[in-house]
Amino acid sequence: MFAVAYVSTAFRRPSTFDLEHLMVDARTFNARVHVTGALLLHDVTFFQYFEGPGDAVREVYERIKISRLHRDIVELLYEEVPARCFDGWQMGFTDAPQGTLLELAHARWGACLEAAESAGSQSDGLGLLLDFWRRSRREVDA
Repeated sequence: MFAVAYVSTAFRRPSTFDLEHLMVDARTFNARVHVTGALLLHDVTFFQYFEGPGDAVREVYERIKISRLHRDIVELLYEEVPARCFDGWQMGFTDAPQGTLLELAHARWGACLEAAESAGSQSDGLGLLLDFWRRSRREVDA
C-alpha cells in the first residue's frame, strides 16, 4: 500500500462543472484501480491525499501530473503506508479553509503509521488531514 499527498495551484478557480467532471472521472478510475483518498480545495489551491496498491497509485499520480487543471505540484508524501485511512472514499471532496491547506502544506509528512495513530497531532500531516476530514464529515451529516 502506498500513499501520495501534494498541493498544487489551479490555473483558474474551478467551476462547478469542472469539479463535477473531475470528481466523476477520479471516482470512476479510482474505483477501478482500488485507490481511495480525499481532495480539498480553497480558491485556486488543491490538496490531495490518495492511497492504494503501488502500481495503481503510480498510475493515478501520472494522470494527476498531466492534468490541465493545475500546475506547480508540490509533493509532500510518496511512500509506503501500513493501511488505508480513506477506505470507502474513491475520492472524497470538500472545500477547506485556507488555513487548513496551509497547515497541511507545512506539516511533517511521513511516518504515516504514527500520524494515523495520533490523528489530530499538530505536526503530523496525516493526523491533521484525518482530524479535518472527520470534522467536515460531521458537519455535513449534521
